Amino acid sequence: MPAEFTIGLLVALLGPAEASSGAAPAGRLAAGPQVLESDMDELAARHRLAAASEQALARLHNTWAERLVRGAKVDCAEPEVARLAAAPALLRLHTERVQAVRAQQDRVAEGAAESTLEALVQGVWAQRLAGLADRTRALEAGWQELSAWQKSQVQPTLSRCQPVLAEAPGLPAPAGREEPAGSPVAVVATGGGRLCPVDEPAQGEAFVVPEGRACYAPTRTCDCTPALVAPGAVLGPSSPAGSADASTPPDPAFAPAVKGSGG
Repeated sequence: MPAEFTIGLLVALLGPAEASSGAAPAGRLAAGPQVLESDMDELAARHRLAAASEQALARLHNTWAERLVRGAKVDCAEPEVARLAAAPALLRLHTERVQAVRAQQDRVAEGAAESTLEALVQGVWAQRLAGLADRTRALEAGWQELSAWQKSQVQPTLSRCQPVLAEAPGLPAPAGREEPAGSPVAVVATGGGRLCPVDEPAQGEAFVVPEGRACYAPTRTCDCTPALVAPGAVLGPSSPAGSADASTPPDPAFAPAVKGSGG
């Protein structure tokens, strides 16, 4: 069974006096302007990684939705069914990426609540903080939709057909839409070798390659040449080790809606 995915709430263990005064918790330095700005930069970077995993999973779902619209009975031998083998790994990755966004959003919100930063938070940084919080909420809402759709529309076919991961090209952008080269891309790696250049084991899991370039190396060393890949690509040969886990992880308990200037 897959590990349970949960979004941990960042609980500050404050005493009554600290909570009422707005002082930083013991053991943590109050956030200065440089710290908060760095935290906002990190949040924006996590947004980009989550957007990559969202893109790959959404395209896979859209491809399957187009197949369902045709209405004919699904045959387990159809190529569209084979592509679904990547769905569980992509959902696991996207869940992790959104978890990371939420944790960083909470950190930004905590820093923005410092009384010493009030002028900046309500002034020159107000628009950026609001934009970051809006993006976090959009990613969380998107995750909920993707997770629910996979459970209702993808999971039944995965459970019945048990497709095995196999090498497959990624899913290109819709006609007329151009994507900037070098953007992060989410892919799945199988076959038992390594996914390069991120140097991760190719054991049926999904990863984000930061610059949109990747390759599969059958050995423990990254001796392949990375090339541009499209979202949702599966790199590496099919093998029992690359079998998709057809189960769907439990719904993570997302933190409450972002509050205040930082969320």
